[in-house]
Formats: sequence, structure tokens, C-alpha cells
Amino acid sequence: TTTTTTTPTTTTATATLTTTFPPFTGDAGVFVKYDGWEYLHMANKQSYANAMSSCASLGATLAAVYNSNVHSFLFSYAIGVTSVNELWLGGRFDSQSTALHWDNEDVVVDDVFSYPFADNYPVASTIETCLLFSVRDSSSNPLGLWTNTRCSRSRTFICQRPASQ
Repeated sequence: TTTTTTTPTTTTATATLTTTFPPFTGDAGVFVKYDGWEYLHMANKQSYANAMSSCASLGATLAAVYNSNVHSFLFSYAIGVTSVNELWLGGRFDSQSTALHWDNEDVVVDDVFSYPFADNYPVASTIETCLLFSVRDSSSNPLGLWTNTRCSRSRTFICQRPASQ
């Protein structure tokens, strides 16, 4: 089930995440610092592979989510900078299972962080191996859940790099 209030709150069978950040209202065209990292939403829709290349050209990777606070931050950030419903995060699934692997190997995932997957996701698939962040539902209500999908689909995305001093 999903509930939405003025402060985006997402409840699923596997996780309950409350966004403690107000919707982002800063400049959408610059990197934003959070927790030792910088994040940038890229509005041009690209396949997963092309999105990875675009981030790499900025010295970044697709964003990795290593705890519930980062998830909440990225959820609020995405709600504030884009009106799209879905965007890429930097995770991929093993083609034979539902094991999630982050492209940015520099992050350490908090052991107690429960990934906010939508009901019945992820699914084991040989073709739907890329992590999709469903920021909003089909009615544009805040959602904040993850699914897996085909990497060839074109979506906007969030890049992540270490914060400059």
C-alpha cells in the first residue's frame, strides 16, 4: 500500500520511509551536496548505458542509495527538480536473480537499510536488469519506490560524485 501526505511518506510491505526533507527548490542545473556526495539530475532521457556515460563525463556515476536518509533526500530532490515519473538510479540486478549491485562501488550500503521496492518487485529477469526509481505514480502522486526494467528504455537520471571540498 502507498500513502501520501504533504510530507512524502512511502509505505510498502518491505519498507516504511518518511521523507524528512522539504521538496527541493534550488537550481536544478547544478550539483547539490548531501552527506559527502554531490548529485545532479540530468533531464535528457537516455538509456541506462548512455546515462552511465553521461555521468562518467562529469566524473560521476549514476546515483547509489546506501541508506534511508539518502533515499529520502533523492526522493525530495527528484520531486523538486523534475516532473517525470521515473528515472534511473545506478543499480543493476543479476540476470538470474534479484540480487542488486551498485555501479558505484565506493558506497557502503547500511546493513539495516531495506530497499524500497514496489510490491512484487524486483522480479528475476534476464531482460529487466536496471534499477528504476518510480518518483511518482501514473497520476503524478509522490511514490518513491523502486522497480527493475529494461536498460534500453530512455529515462532521466541522477548522477553522483564525491563532494568537492
